[in-house]
Amino acid sequence: MDNCLRQFFSRPNFAVRAAALLLKQVIHRRDRAEERTMKVVASKTDGKLLARLAAAAKKPLTQADIEQQRVSFVYSVMGQREGMTRAKVENLLKQNAAV
Repeated sequence: MDNCLRQFFSRPNFAVRAAALLLKQVIHRRDRAEERTMKVVASKTDGKLLARLAAAAKKPLTQADIEQQRVSFVYSVMGQREGMTRAKVENLLKQNAAV
């Protein structure tokens, strides 16, 4: 047994192979957990709503949609600061886009 382990650990690129195997297992477990979660969500969510969400996910985003999401995201992070408004966030994003 010790000889077998010694040979295994002494192989070139052991760390790379071990990390790749571990990553594969972690990804597999995460994917399985996501599948189980989605099954629970799907079983407890109205079918019409799920169909609308699926259709919305397939719809391509316009540039205006992307800008609106960007403003919303930054405002959600920065909006907690005193005096921060959505208009200020929009102006800051416009100024930084020009840079």
